[in-house]
Amino acid sequence: MSSDQQTLRLLCLTAATRDERLRLVSVLKQTPGTHKAALLIGHLLRACIPGSSTAASGDTLFVVYRCPPLDTATGSDDGGAGAGAEVQVDVASIAADRIAAVASVGLVDPEELNPGGVCNLVLCSPDSADTRDVLHVILDGVRRRIDLSSVAEGSFVDLMVPGLPVALIPVIESLPVTFNWIGDAYSIYKSNGEPKRRFHLKMGDSWVDANTGETFVLDTIMDSDIPTIMSHMTVPYNRAYLDYITKTAPFGRLNCVIRSYPAGTDPVTASQSPSTLGEPVSWGLRHYELSLGLLATKDSHRGRGLAARAVEVLTDLARSFLADEFGDVDIVPSIAFIKYDNHASRSVMQSCGYTLSETGEYKWVGVGVRSIPPRN
Repeated sequence: MSSDQQTLRLLCLTAATRDERLRLVSVLKQTPGTHKAALLIGHLLRACIPGSSTAASGDTLFVVYRCPPLDTATGSDDGGAGAGAEVQVDVASIAADRIAAVASVGLVDPEELNPGGVCNLVLCSPDSADTRDVLHVILDGVRRRIDLSSVAEGSFVDLMVPGLPVALIPVIESLPVTFNWIGDAYSIYKSNGEPKRRFHLKMGDSWVDANTGETFVLDTIMDSDIPTIMSHMTVPYNRAYLDYITKTAPFGRLNCVIRSYPAGTDPVTASQSPSTLGEPVSWGLRHYELSLGLLATKDSHRGRGLAARAVEVLTDLARSFLADEFGDVDIVPSIAFIKYDNHASRSVMQSCGYTLSETGEYKWVGVGVRSIPPRN
């Protein structure tokens, strides 16, 4: 039965269990080009970790699925409910091939950029004839759950949707909502399977530069490193976000920095005091949905393979984390969004075995929550 002969239903999970999240992960892994779903998969997995922040575990999950008038996905009649009606069913009872979209909306934005929150969204069959209706069903569900009572009338309350395929721009622009495209276009670089290892390094390892005599050490990111990291960002994340992705679980075990110690300095001794702690010269972090980002090297230390070493270690850290927590290193691919004109980062990712996705470019979009019309 084609998508235009079926009715859309919306399931909202306001306190999803670990089993429900992992069920949705298994569905998303069946999506063609799993790397496109990596942001949402990473977000769902992070919320399954004991001690994970409330911004992950306190989100609302939206599942849009297709069903005929007699709901064979759940074995029950739809009761005459209209298209897009919200239902309460067991997510495990919905056949995977009937799920049209999955979204996670954090009504508390970890970046503290938007009172509307962040929506990680995956269309399981983005080329379907009902894609526009699927998006509208999700947006209408979000609109009914965001408290606008404290927001001034007429203000633009932004629901941030990250990593949306540029191919969906015509669909977004056809929706009866106010929106704005944010920032530049990005490509996805993905690492699937066993990573390429050139340096065979791990956290705590050190090596001496043959030309300068300085010692480099792979270390965890400290609070004192944040100002340096922020001064090299190409996207204006605020301090609260940097604190969030460096201090809350499980990020402490997923980030790294390469420190430089002057020639003749014992890094073990120097690292014992904040005043002699090595200078951060290259680093990389994991974003709140576990994508790799904020990769940078100081100008004074470029051209020495430091960023490639950081990416190799970051990739291994993520694989160890997934193996420890889920017993599956490939449950979500490691991905990085790279700006289309950032040739240096593209080169680094390729040297570490990451490949460019063939699925086009991606952009971030802000949707005005007040402008979302209710579905009839």
